[in-house]
Amino acid sequence: MNIIDSLHPFREGVLASGQWLRLVNVLCLTGAVVALLTSVLRLRGGTDETGTRRTPALARLLLPLTIAAIGVGFTSIWHRYLEVNHFPSQTMGEVLVMAGWFSLVSLFVLVVALGLEKMGSSWVLLQDALYMTVFLGAWMINLYSTSLSTAQRDLPPALQSYWFPPHLAALIFSYVTLSIAGVIGIKYFCIRFWSGVFSGGRPLGSQLLLLGALTLVPFVQVVTIPILAVVGLAFLGMKLARRLPSAETVRGIEKPMDVVSYRAFCVGIPFLTAGLFMGAFWAQDAWATTGAGTARRTPR
Repeated sequence: MNIIDSLHPFREGVLASGQWLRLVNVLCLTGAVVALLTSVLRLRGGTDETGTRRTPALARLLLPLTIAAIGVGFTSIWHRYLEVNHFPSQTMGEVLVMAGWFSLVSLFVLVVALGLEKMGSSWVLLQDALYMTVFLGAWMINLYSTSLSTAQRDLPPALQSYWFPPHLAALIFSYVTLSIAGVIGIKYFCIRFWSGVFSGGRPLGSQLLLLGALTLVPFVQVVTIPILAVVGLAFLGMKLARRLPSAETVRGIEKPMDVVSYRAFCVGIPFLTAGLFMGAFWAQDAWATTGAGTARRTPR
């Protein structure tokens, strides 16, 4: 499927869930563009008398766009539930749609519940980058999911359990939240790498060691290398414009990134633990009890 088809909600032959999913894609791409423009306006706007960066009016659209995408995404998932008559997380396409939706939910939780907007002026530009990353990530996940089969499938007996929805929901939410924390960590190391390269403040050996560590990070081809390239281009542009941040400014940026990444892990780990526990209870209910009953019925 091409990009135009992924943004066409009224395309013929598409199920209702797919039509709503395309509206989510429109909102996600709109949010990514708004986040990019907001970051540019922040840089051009400078700071006020207190040293705080001026907030563009466009920035006020980011959170409403997130909420709208969450609401429309839930409508898509609900229509998929009505189409397949069970919790829509059996096929890979359904799981990916849930992952894209939960990434937006995780972004909302991190920004609102953890108060990321109150992290200070050092964080605001990074928050725009976080919005843009999550919006683009959700859109790319949805785009790939629409290339997979949407055929209805009945749940096998082992999946017909009340543990199935909460187990999958907890795990998917934890995965996307931990992925967001990981992406923030990757950006942290990329900023440290390129600031050392362009400022010359760190030894070459430590820079090469840091680059080697970045190439060992999971999803290196899909996430790490693009982030490394984008951050490098940003530092190159600032170098050419003679606006390269000082070492003190870079340290001021790195500290909130470390804090936010830690908070995101604190949100994701409990849900991962809960999902694993529910999976164990589900396995006990679905297989262990049945196996014991079969063993008792087997003649000696």
